[in-house]
Amino acid sequence: MYSKIAIATFGQILLSIASFGVVNAFVIPPNAYLSLSVQGKRTTSISPLGPKASNGLVYEDVLVGAGKKVQYGDSISIHYSGTFEDNGKIVEFENSRNAKVNKGMIGATEGMPIIFPIGKGKVIEGWEKGILGMVNEITPMSEGGKRQLTIPPELAYGIEGRGTIPSNKELTFEVELVSVNIKSESFISKFVLYGVPGVFGFLILNSIYLYATGQA
Repeated sequence: MYSKIAIATFGQILLSIASFGVVNAFVIPPNAYLSLSVQGKRTTSISPLGPKASNGLVYEDVLVGAGKKVQYGDSISIHYSGTFEDNGKIVEFENSRNAKVNKGMIGATEGMPIIFPIGKGKVIEGWEKGILGMVNEITPMSEGGKRQLTIPPELAYGIEGRGTIPSNKELTFEVELVSVNIKSESFISKFVLYGVPGVFGFLILNSIYLYATGQA
């Protein structure tokens, strides 16, 4: 019969091997104090549509981007489509690929992605959190990535709704991060860049014409 001490010692050896591996188990001194580092887990839960953050935002990466990771304050361009469910039917209320979403910009055309600074309150909170990310819950998107966001009303348009979006409606967006750090030009900068040289060019050509025709 094996003694109880031998059995206990053998059990401790097996426990050490299971915890620290074959090599490390035999180099730990008896009665030593050990310091263990345990990594924290994400606080997201799982819903039928994908991981769900603590604020109710559900997200799923359709395609993980390989480009630059978005950061607070970056000027980004996004292609997107937005839908909601109405009596069992999926209603698309907006799509950047067939709508003029940047109506206030010079040269805006259909199919143009929307451009805005992330984290500055320019879009709904569900977009801010879903694109920029949340610590320990949602990773920031990277350039070239596509993500589906299911946004509760309180992170979208709430009780007021907007346009064709009814009150207290959960919205689903598919967003594609096209570019990070877009340099958008204002009207003044475009006028200085293109308009001023054009005006001077016209004046010079007009002077040449007047001189050639004897009208100067």
